[in-house]
Amino acid sequence: MAIEYGTVEDYKGSVETANLIPLVGTSYSEVEELTEILHLLENWQYKSALIELDKLISSGQKTIDSLLLKGEIVSLFDYNQEAIHLFDTVLTMDSSNVYAMVMRLIQLIIIKEEAVEIDRSLNALRLNAPYLYDYFKETLDFINDNKLRFECDANKKPIDLICVFGYFLNADGSMPPKLKQRLDKVISLAKEYPSATILISGGAVQNAYVEALEMKRVLLEAGIPEDRLVALTRARDTVGNIIEFIDYIKDRMFSSICVVTSLDHLPRAWMSLKMGLKNIGYDAEVGAAATEETVGDMQKEIRLSYQTIFRIAGLFEKQDIRKLMMD
Repeated sequence: MAIEYGTVEDYKGSVETANLIPLVGTSYSEVEELTEILHLLENWQYKSALIELDKLISSGQKTIDSLLLKGEIVSLFDYNQEAIHLFDTVLTMDSSNVYAMVMRLIQLIIIKEEAVEIDRSLNALRLNAPYLYDYFKETLDFINDNKLRFECDANKKPIDLICVFGYFLNADGSMPPKLKQRLDKVISLAKEYPSATILISGGAVQNAYVEALEMKRVLLEAGIPEDRLVALTRARDTVGNIIEFIDYIKDRMFSSICVVTSLDHLPRAWMSLKMGLKNIGYDAEVGAAATEETVGDMQKEIRLSYQTIFRIAGLFEKQDIRKLMMD
């Protein structure tokens, strides 16, 4: 099934990609025939990686790992039907491949496949991996219950940690309006809760300017003491933000955490942090504060919610699902 990768491009900028959290491919480091392709992925050469995977697959070296890796990549770029085809192919080669079942299910949910097909696929997962089925269903219900939750529970305890999500900077390093609005909300909360630590997450994604460092500079200029600000600089997306937040939070004691982001991003950001904390057994209330704006078309954001929360839940990468199966 050949497709044109029109929305997938190789990165041509100056960002040191090795400094950022990887997007895809970390489960295949021991697969020898994928070594060069993984190197391309590490350097954000996604289109080139897909072209090389196509060559590998069409040359007769169609292994389960090459099909799974390609399925992971195309699903992240919204080629969901192509991903379903790839996972179907894996299941014809190995009908009990639980990873392919899970990834296929996620794509079916994202494209809003008919309920009967989703139920059939859920049942296949239940028969092959009952524990994984229970966890998948619990995660799916959590997303469905909260994907349009724009009014999150207010923090009942005084906020002692503020988690701010970054956003793409302009080419000259200046702040786009969406990010300025997030920082205005942070400044307001910082004044209301003068002892709260402020985590700022965002790497150099679009250009050489590091989102977290530019955000920190603005907050310092607003009079917030530097010892309250922690800049986390490796995230390239919401999943990366959560990984950075959790790495910082896990060894420290916080009781009341507030997510700060834009209104359209709020359900996904709030669910992501809730899921990340649940995964490490961390007990803290999580509230949210959003910028004042009108919510536009939410269909893309809802699709991203499924993809993001399943990734954070450990239901997206092969190595994470293998770990869940062993627990």
